[in-house]
Amino acid sequence: MLKDVAPQNVVVDLDVTVRKELPIQIDWAGRLPENLVLAEVTVEPQRVEIIGSKRVLENIQTIYTEKVPLDRLRDVGSSRRRSPSSPLPSRSPRVLRTRS
Repeated sequence: MLKDVAPQNVVVDLDVTVRKELPIQIDWAGRLPENLVLAEVTVEPQRVEIIGSKRVLENIQTIYTEKVPLDRLRDVGSSRRRSPSSPLPSRSPRVLRTRS
């Protein structure tokens, strides 16, 4: 038989699980070379649904991609990157097109 319990009081902090749909934003890094102009940017999917703690998700307004180093783009054309960099699965790449 149980004779003693320590501590006698236990505080439990609970939260609810919620779903939230958020936009994906590209996390740009660096600058484009002077001879290039960013002509088009496509992010797919444009929004994602995430599931998590209400207290955590209420402070998140945007999901950012992995950093896109603009200074590494050298040629006219397209570049594909994974999106997003968070632990969320990527459905398809984003496309960057540059022109001189």
